[in-house]
Amino acid sequence: MLWSAFVPYLAPYAATCPNPLLEAEARRAAIRFFRRTRAWVEWLEPVLSMEGKAEYDLDVPTGADVVRVERATLDVKPLPVLSFRDAPKDFASSDLASQGLLSANRKTFVLGNTVAAGLTLQVQVALAPSLSATSLPDDLFELHGLDIANGALSAILVLPGAAFFQPDLAALKGSHFEAAINAVSVDAWRGFTASTPRVKTKFC
Repeated sequence: MLWSAFVPYLAPYAATCPNPLLEAEARRAAIRFFRRTRAWVEWLEPVLSMEGKAEYDLDVPTGADVVRVERATLDVKPLPVLSFRDAPKDFASSDLASQGLLSANRKTFVLGNTVAAGLTLQVQVALAPSLSATSLPDDLFELHGLDIANGALSAILVLPGAAFFQPDLAALKGSHFEAAINAVSVDAWRGFTASTPRVKTKFC
Protein backbone atom coordinates (compact mmCIF):
# COMPACT_ATOMS: atom_id res chain seq x y z
CA MET A 1 0.00 0.00 0.00
CA LEU A 2 1.24 3.48 -0.82
CA TRP A 3 1.50 5.85 2.14
CA SER A 4 -1.48 7.72 0.67
CA ALA A 5 -3.61 4.78 1.88
CA PHE A 6 -3.20 6.20 5.40
CA VAL A 7 -4.68 9.60 4.49
CA PRO A 8 -8.34 8.57 5.05
CA TYR A 9 -7.41 7.51 8.60
CA LEU A 10 -5.52 10.74 9.34
CA ALA A 11 -7.25 13.56 7.48
CA PRO A 12 -10.49 13.56 9.55
CA TYR A 13 -8.43 14.62 12.58
CA ALA A 14 -6.26 17.13 10.70
CA ALA A 15 -8.29 18.38 7.76
CA THR A 16 -5.95 21.25 6.85
CA CYS A 17 -2.74 19.21 7.09
CA PRO A 18 -1.15 18.72 3.64
CA ASN A 19 -1.29 15.15 2.37
CA PRO A 20 2.50 14.90 1.88
CA LEU A 21 2.98 15.61 5.58
CA LEU A 22 0.32 13.06 6.54
CA GLU A 23 2.07 10.46 4.40
CA ALA A 24 5.51 11.32 5.79
CA GLU A 25 4.28 10.94 9.36
CA ALA A 26 2.66 7.61 8.48
CA ARG A 27 6.02 6.39 7.16
CA ARG A 28 7.84 7.59 10.28
CA ALA A 29 5.26 5.91 12.53
CA ALA A 30 5.60 2.67 10.55
CA ILE A 31 9.38 2.78 10.99
CA ARG A 32 8.97 3.22 14.76
CA PHE A 33 6.35 0.48 14.93
CA PHE A 34 8.32 -2.21 13.10
CA ARG A 35 11.68 -1.32 14.66
CA ARG A 36 10.21 -1.79 18.10
CA THR A 37 7.94 -4.79 17.48
CA ARG A 38 10.05 -6.72 14.93
CA ALA A 39 6.73 -7.98 13.59
CA TRP A 40 7.85 -7.85 9.93
CA VAL A 41 9.99 -10.97 9.49
CA GLU A 42 11.10 -12.54 6.22
CA TRP A 43 13.45 -15.23 5.00
CA LEU A 44 15.70 -13.71 2.35
CA GLU A 45 16.45 -15.47 -0.93
CA PRO A 46 19.03 -18.27 -0.53
CA VAL A 47 22.59 -17.68 -1.71
CA LEU A 48 25.49 -20.07 -2.27
CA SER A 49 28.51 -19.93 -0.02
CA MET A 50 31.85 -18.91 -1.51
CA GLU A 51 35.26 -20.37 -0.85
CA GLY A 52 37.52 -18.49 1.55
CA LYS A 53 36.85 -15.18 3.26
CA ALA A 54 33.88 -13.44 1.64
CA GLU A 55 31.29 -10.76 2.33
CA TYR A 56 27.66 -11.36 1.42
CA ASP A 57 24.87 -8.85 0.87
CA LEU A 58 21.66 -8.94 2.88
CA ASP A 59 19.40 -8.65 -0.16
CA VAL A 60 16.30 -7.16 1.48
CA PRO A 61 13.10 -6.04 -0.30
CA THR A 62 13.17 -2.58 -1.86
CA GLY A 63 12.22 0.09 0.67
CA ALA A 64 13.15 -1.98 3.74
CA ASP A 65 15.97 -1.88 6.28
CA VAL A 66 17.16 -4.74 8.46
CA VAL A 67 16.30 -4.23 12.13
CA ARG A 68 17.91 -7.47 13.30
CA VAL A 69 19.28 -10.69 11.86
CA GLU A 70 17.04 -13.27 13.51
CA ARG A 71 18.46 -16.62 12.39
CA ALA A 72 20.32 -18.34 9.59
CA THR A 73 20.74 -21.77 8.04
CA LEU A 74 23.55 -23.44 6.14
CA ASP A 75 22.31 -26.31 3.97
CA VAL A 76 19.08 -26.22 6.04
CA LYS A 77 21.00 -26.73 9.30
CA PRO A 78 20.87 -23.93 11.90
CA LEU A 79 23.82 -21.53 11.70
CA PRO A 80 24.58 -19.41 14.78
CA VAL A 81 24.12 -15.65 14.48
CA LEU A 82 27.13 -14.03 16.13
CA SER A 83 27.30 -10.62 17.80
CA PHE A 84 29.97 -8.32 16.39
CA ARG A 85 30.44 -6.96 19.93
CA ASP A 86 31.64 -10.39 21.05
CA ALA A 87 34.19 -10.75 18.24
CA PRO A 88 37.63 -11.08 19.90
CA LYS A 89 39.35 -9.30 17.02
CA ASP A 90 38.70 -7.18 13.94
CA PHE A 91 36.60 -9.53 11.84
CA ALA A 92 36.90 -7.20 8.81
CA SER A 93 40.60 -7.94 8.49
CA SER A 94 40.96 -11.41 10.01
CA ASP A 95 39.18 -14.74 10.14
CA LEU A 96 36.82 -15.69 12.95
CA ALA A 97 37.39 -18.85 14.91
CA SER A 98 33.70 -19.48 15.63
CA GLN A 99 31.34 -20.87 13.05
CA GLY A 100 28.39 -18.58 12.38
CA LEU A 101 27.12 -15.50 10.66
CA LEU A 102 28.12 -12.00 11.74
CA SER A 103 26.82 -8.62 10.58
CA ALA A 104 27.90 -5.28 12.01
CA ASN A 105 26.03 -2.99 9.61
CA ARG A 106 22.87 -5.00 8.82
CA LYS A 107 23.67 -4.51 5.13
CA THR A 108 26.21 -7.28 4.66
CA PHE A 109 27.49 -10.28 6.61
CA VAL A 110 30.53 -12.51 6.87
CA LEU A 111 30.86 -16.13 7.90
CA GLY A 112 33.09 -17.25 10.73
CA ASN A 113 35.33 -20.29 10.40
CA THR A 114 35.92 -22.08 7.12
CA VAL A 115 32.83 -22.82 5.02
CA ALA A 116 32.94 -24.92 1.87
CA ALA A 117 31.81 -23.38 -1.40
CA GLY A 118 28.43 -24.18 -2.92
CA LEU A 119 26.41 -24.59 0.27
CA THR A 120 22.97 -22.98 0.54
CA LEU A 121 22.87 -20.03 2.91
CA GLN A 122 19.59 -18.48 4.01
CA VAL A 123 19.00 -15.66 6.47
CA GLN A 124 15.88 -14.59 8.33
CA VAL A 125 15.64 -10.90 9.21
CA ALA A 126 13.29 -8.53 10.98
CA LEU A 127 12.54 -5.53 8.75
CA ALA A 128 11.23 -1.98 8.97
CA PRO A 129 10.43 0.52 6.21
CA SER A 130 13.38 2.67 5.16
CA LEU A 131 13.26 6.47 5.11
CA SER A 132 12.95 6.28 1.32
CA ALA A 133 10.19 3.64 1.30
CA THR A 134 7.26 4.51 -0.95
CA SER A 135 4.88 1.88 0.37
CA LEU A 136 4.14 -0.79 2.97
CA PRO A 137 3.35 -4.42 2.07
CA ASP A 138 -0.41 -4.90 1.79
CA ASP A 139 -0.59 -7.63 4.44
CA LEU A 140 1.21 -5.46 6.99
CA PHE A 141 -1.11 -2.55 6.25
CA GLU A 142 -4.13 -4.77 6.84
CA LEU A 143 -2.73 -6.07 10.12
CA HIS A 144 -1.21 -2.92 11.60
CA GLY A 145 -2.48 0.06 9.61
CA LEU A 146 -4.77 1.44 12.32
CA ASP A 147 -2.06 1.17 14.97
CA ILE A 148 0.42 2.96 12.72
CA ALA A 149 -2.19 5.67 12.03
CA ASN A 150 -2.45 6.29 15.77
CA GLY A 151 1.30 6.74 15.92
CA ALA A 152 1.21 9.20 13.04
CA LEU A 153 -1.60 11.19 14.67
CA SER A 154 0.32 11.42 17.94
CA ALA A 155 2.95 13.42 16.03
CA ILE A 156 0.67 15.35 13.67
CA LEU A 157 -1.72 16.69 16.31
CA VAL A 158 1.03 18.42 18.29
CA LEU A 159 2.51 20.43 15.42
CA PRO A 160 3.00 23.94 16.92
CA GLY A 161 0.68 26.62 15.57
CA ALA A 162 -1.35 24.23 13.41
CA ALA A 163 -5.11 24.72 13.19
CA PHE A 164 -5.51 21.04 14.14
CA PHE A 165 -3.32 21.30 17.26
CA GLN A 166 -4.94 18.89 19.76
CA PRO A 167 -2.40 17.79 22.39
CA ASP A 168 -4.92 15.84 24.48
CA LEU A 169 -6.05 13.80 21.50
CA ALA A 170 -2.43 13.36 20.43
CA ALA A 171 -1.62 11.94 23.86
CA LEU A 172 -4.55 9.53 23.62
CA LYS A 173 -3.51 8.36 20.14
CA GLY A 174 0.04 7.99 21.40
CA SER A 175 -1.08 5.80 24.28
CA HIS A 176 -3.01 3.58 21.84
CA PHE A 177 0.13 3.37 19.68
CA GLU A 178 2.32 2.39 22.63
CA ALA A 179 -0.20 -0.21 23.81
CA ALA A 180 -0.30 -1.74 20.32
CA ILE A 181 3.50 -1.88 20.17
CA ASN A 182 3.63 -3.67 23.52
CA ALA A 183 0.93 -6.17 22.52
CA VAL A 184 2.33 -6.86 19.05
CA SER A 185 5.87 -7.23 20.42
CA VAL A 186 4.68 -10.09 22.63
CA ASP A 187 2.70 -11.66 19.80
CA ALA A 188 5.67 -11.40 17.44
CA TRP A 189 7.95 -13.00 20.05
CA ARG A 190 5.50 -15.89 20.21
CA GLY A 191 5.41 -16.10 16.43
CA PHE A 192 1.75 -15.02 16.49
CA THR A 193 0.83 -18.34 18.12
CA ALA A 194 -0.21 -19.38 21.62
CA SER A 195 3.23 -20.91 22.19
CA THR A 196 5.78 -19.38 24.53
CA PRO A 197 9.35 -19.76 23.23
CA ARG A 198 11.77 -21.55 25.48
CA VAL A 199 14.47 -19.35 26.95
CA LYS A 200 17.94 -20.79 26.36
CA THR A 201 19.93 -21.34 29.53
CA LYS A 202 23.35 -19.68 29.56
CA PHE A 203 26.11 -20.87 31.84
CA CYS A 204 28.92 -18.52 32.87
